[in-house]
Amino acid sequence: MQRALHDDAWLEDLRRAGGVRAETFTWHNAALSLVRVLTEAGVMLPRPTRA
Repeated sequence: MQRALHDDAWLEDLRRAGGVRAETFTWHNAALSLVRVLTEAGVMLPRPTRA
């Protein structure tokens, strides 16, 4: 907290990095993660691959 209060350049770097990270949180990525977890848990069968 001390650094955030006194180091404006560092805080700006964190803000920028947070924005970039936030862009990875999409509905598509959330759905893919859910399907992967359900498949690994055995609740859902893996989707067949197209030939």
